[in-house]
Amino acid sequence: MSIPDIIALLPLVYLVIVAIPLVVIDIQQHRLPNKIVIPFLFLSLVSNILSYGLAGEWITLAASVGFPLAMFILGIVANYYNWIGVGDVKLLTAVMLMVGIYSPVLALWIPLISVACGVLLAVIQMLRKDYGRSVPLGPWILVSTFAMSALALVPAW
Repeated sequence: MSIPDIIALLPLVYLVIVAIPLVVIDIQQHRLPNKIVIPFLFLSLVSNILSYGLAGEWITLAASVGFPLAMFILGIVANYYNWIGVGDVKLLTAVMLMVGIYSPVLALWIPLISVACGVLLAVIQMLRKDYGRSVPLGPWILVSTFAMSALALVPAW
């Protein structure tokens, strides 16, 4: 295992450690605390830059950082309209940076899967006439992140 490979695993190890507290807090309080998400965001960014920088893969680095940056900008616009929480935006950006280390293309699936699951849950709530409750998106972000990480890390058959 090379140094870039070890660096690439650091954000995943951190996420595995904090995933359960994040899910519990998001379900109970509908928030994702900065003291957990911001260090993960910076760890993912630095690991991404170091991993691809040490390998000299500049185009892949641009894609693996550019996609999450675009997601962050879209997320801030969506937050302005109260469609998504800013904690969800930060977490989505961080997990896209993390998965982008392994596969920038797989990182694009995370917001799509997460939001689709959240919308499905909201529709179920509406059908049950359970109006006025927001859907915690954090658990769905983490489920889709671990699924995409598994796809990226499992060797091709």
